[in-house]
Amino acid sequence: MGHDHDIDTADLHRRAGNMLRAGTIAAVDHDRARVCVRLAGRLTGWLPWPAEVGRNFRAWRPLRVGQPVMVAAPSGDPANGQIVQTLYSAALPPPDTDPQADAVHYEDGTVHRYHSGAHEHRLDLRACDGTARVLTGQAETLVAPDRIELRVGSSVILIEDGHILIDADRVDLNP
Repeated sequence: MGHDHDIDTADLHRRAGNMLRAGTIAAVDHDRARVCVRLAGRLTGWLPWPAEVGRNFRAWRPLRVGQPVMVAAPSGDPANGQIVQTLYSAALPPPDTDPQADAVHYEDGTVHRYHSGAHEHRLDLRACDGTARVLTGQAETLVAPDRIELRVGSSVILIEDGHILIDADRVDLNP
């Protein structure tokens, strides 16, 4: 009894093996949010990376060369692949291991961390002598390594080591 369709089992095995595969990012195009991934010794074309999008936010998390990823390829065709997950590795370990903390550690040493158990939200810029700036309406708060500035409209409070400056049309001091 003959078959109308010959089944290529080697092709089916190859496609099944390509449906979900671990790889490493080999090239990045940040302008297009695309990467090339090395999968089993071969380089893919440009693939999109996962977006962090919620109802009220969009996040930009640029990927890097050497980062391990999982690629899903519908029908087992890597040309249609999409990165479904980024992974930690020995070269890129997790920045924190506390299950109550959400943390982002930046390359310059800056740490942005929220600890739900302690109810503490911390932005640590000491490692890079960085500056934190908060802008709301006409108000601006600047925390720099050598000063703190508070500005609302034309009024300013400047605090430096051993010096406080208040520049305002009127200053009220209550006992």
